Amino acid sequence: MPGKFDKSEVVANDAKAEAALKSKIDAADDEDEADFLKLSHEIALLEADLDKVNERKKNIQLINDQVGGWTRRVGEKLTE
Repeated sequence: MPGKFDKSEVVANDAKAEAALKSKIDAADDEDEADFLKLSHEIALLEADLDKVNERKKNIQLINDQVGGWTRRVGEKLTE
């Protein structure tokens, strides 16, 4: 696919990615190709955001498991 954006290219440097997007859009042959480039860029940004959300979710689940285990042990001690 011509001009498709790599997620690492977009995430690495937003200003640089925006400049690359603008130059690719300016070089696009027609409006459909320009729209494709814009949407590819947006997809890469959304995938990067999704990765961040998934990492945060994983960390929250780890903390929840730790707190849940601690709470269970405290409850067991209280019932003894």
